[in-house]
Amino acid sequence: MSLKIVRHPDVPDEIIRLIDDTAANGVPTTAEHIYDGKRNTLYRVGECNVKQFGRPNALNKFVYGIFRRSKARRSYEHGLRLLSLGFDTPQPYGYIEKTHCGLFTDSYYFCQQLEGVATMRDWETVLNDRTLLTDFCRFSLRLWEKGVWHKDYSPGNILRDIDENGNNRFRLVDLNRIRFIKTGRKHLVEMFTKISIDRSVNEQICRCVAEVAGIDAEKFVADVKRNLEKYFAKKHRNKVLKRIFLNKTTN
Repeated sequence: MSLKIVRHPDVPDEIIRLIDDTAANGVPTTAEHIYDGKRNTLYRVGECNVKQFGRPNALNKFVYGIFRRSKARRSYEHGLRLLSLGFDTPQPYGYIEKTHCGLFTDSYYFCQQLEGVATMRDWETVLNDRTLLTDFCRFSLRLWEKGVWHKDYSPGNILRDIDENGNNRFRLVDLNRIRFIKTGRKHLVEMFTKISIDRSVNEQICRCVAEVAGIDAEKFVADVKRNLEKYFAKKHRNKVLKRIFLNKTTN
């Protein structure tokens, strides 16, 4: 078993102990479950969030072991880069990677636990607060202008709260899916395709984006709508194929 541990230089002592203990024994049994999904599990241990990524399949065990950065490493490095660009994200503390005989097995990402934050899922509240909606659109456009492309720019991956000056503040999570690239119009369209899969809500957000960006609202709304319909069609196609496959395997 090979082990790689990376810690931020300013990580608190209690977080150092948590990282070392997790490397040796796994996530503490006293950890609080925050989220348990197919691809990863999120825990809270005191003032720290621990994200345990699911074990990759046989092919990706080789790919991550040799060629590709792990999701935990990307989360940590992308978090630091976001902060350097002036964007907010929970403070990255470190990550762990485990390999066995050159094959990747487990990884963990450690970051700051935030209090008093909400996600952008409550669009009814956001749409009724014009200042909040406009600030969010400005934040999103600044990401795009700086070449920050979140491939899953969805409401659950955007946190919001109020800063010490009473201004709206937004923070990004699920950082392993971020790319730092030269962004173009197609990235802006894709960015807002899944911001809300409610067609009416999506259109209202896109019209605000167009207003803030100074671009043609009708064309932008139409482009995003076209992408959203493709998304719905793909989901439907996948459901049909899954149903056919399950029927064949059970007969």
